[in-house]
Amino acid sequence: MASTSAGDASKLTPSLTRRLFLPIILLQSLLQVFKREKSIRVLDDPKAVPVDIYETFVNKLGHICESTKGGSMVTAFAILQLGVIQYYFTSNDRKEVDYEWTSDYITDILNTLGSATNEEVDRRTPNSTPSAVFQSLLQKILRFNLSRIKGYIFGMKNALGFCISFARGDSSEDAPMMLENLERLQTLLQFAGEVSDLEFVDGSQAVIQALDTMYTPHFKEYLHLRTQNNNDRKAPWVVVGHSIGRLLSYYYDVDILSSARRRWPQLFEDFEVHWIPSAPSYTPNVRRAKLDAAMIIGKMWNEPLKSEYTKYAARLENSGISLNAEVSRTAHDFKTSVHAEVNLHAHVLRLIRGQAGQDVPVFFNGIKYIGCSKPTCRLCELWFDNHPSRVRVRGGHKNLYHEWRAADVDEQVAANVRDATLNRMIPLIRDQVAADLRDRCATRSPNDSNDVPTNLPLTCTGTDVFSTRSMDDDLVSTMGRMALEDVEERGEEVVAWGEEAASTPNNSDSRVTDEVAVVASVEVDEDDDHGGGAKL
Repeated sequence: MASTSAGDASKLTPSLTRRLFLPIILLQSLLQVFKREKSIRVLDDPKAVPVDIYETFVNKLGHICESTKGGSMVTAFAILQLGVIQYYFTSNDRKEVDYEWTSDYITDILNTLGSATNEEVDRRTPNSTPSAVFQSLLQKILRFNLSRIKGYIFGMKNALGFCISFARGDSSEDAPMMLENLERLQTLLQFAGEVSDLEFVDGSQAVIQALDTMYTPHFKEYLHLRTQNNNDRKAPWVVVGHSIGRLLSYYYDVDILSSARRRWPQLFEDFEVHWIPSAPSYTPNVRRAKLDAAMIIGKMWNEPLKSEYTKYAARLENSGISLNAEVSRTAHDFKTSVHAEVNLHAHVLRLIRGQAGQDVPVFFNGIKYIGCSKPTCRLCELWFDNHPSRVRVRGGHKNLYHEWRAADVDEQVAANVRDATLNRMIPLIRDQVAADLRDRCATRSPNDSNDVPTNLPLTCTGTDVFSTRSMDDDLVSTMGRMALEDVEERGEEVVAWGEEAASTPNNSDSRVTDEVAVVASVEVDEDDDHGGGAKL
């Protein structure tokens, strides 16, 4: 399955290229010069009830395949049916050999679930220990993601000493409970050293199973109090909280996979797994030399707005805010890539167009959904909101990854749809630039991921002029933790702005009522980078 060439992206007219990318460059520059040190952390609504296991399941397929940090392995999944169930996936920047390995791995996971009985896939047996199938699935996932697992284990091991000393001297009511649990963790982590990968997986599994019993409301609240006002991602309590959340997420992944197996056994019986090559990066043909804010503003607005915003940009420069320098730097380094969700979306639409007049592949159960290991970035969010296909994706996190582009196309019909979608996005991006120029307010999110096994809306203090998406699929992943982010995943700091839209009902027939209790007890999150679609 070969992707089209990067040159297809040049089908954008010079006018559309300029109108799309210049405002994005200016918006990124504004967000960088206005970024603030403090991020906002939000507690969940304990009364949140709706749980969409299907969408969470598709997200989890991506999560268990994102084996390394940095964004290149951000993975999107879609489930189609045409005679048999067809799983399609792609990543931001995965090599062919990695795709083959990942395809074999996900096939093994699905086969393991498909060959087990309902009783065998249950997390707990009558003696309250995970079943053999549950443990086998967890081991497979930990082995595949061992690079990440080692980072969390060693990070927690190195930070625990400080936290134990703190808890030992703490006189609060929950301190004895916390001290006992931390000392138990310290003992369990003694395996982490010069051991084989198999031994490391076994030791990590024991730690994760212990964490599952420790992670009570009192345990969570104690961690929250130690980290809620700490933006130093290297601080011991932050490292411990982050590591605990990430490790538990793999445990809860198995819960979600098992819940999907019980509800839709046909997804695990007769299926195919297909991978889509990552799209190549592309450098847009936009002006770079001597580009400044005034030039971009001049391309974005006519009078009188042109003069109004040009004067505002000049006042920023006069007040010591180096907006023009940031514009120059951003433009100089500007190189775009196609995020996994957008690449997979383009491939699915290509499949459907290619089957015109024949049997056409459709989304499983008619649920037009593409899942991802991360919440969607701001531009992906706008893309799906404005695309006529009405395919849904994970809720977004408001972070801008400015080096973004639409997927390559090889047909005029597809090019027309692409261009129309981009033209609907452009006024919204332009309006956000205007809002930021007026408000001078953008709040940085230290990372795109949660340090606890959950997904919660990131609420910022800036003005969001185009927030239309629902966070429903992320609230359902979880029921409950504080969002505590770190920054190292993406390779550079990113900025969030705007307030998340309220969750809206999802009336798809995948809405689960009989398994709410199962997943409500499983605080699920998606990996370390809270952002679906990373800047590469």
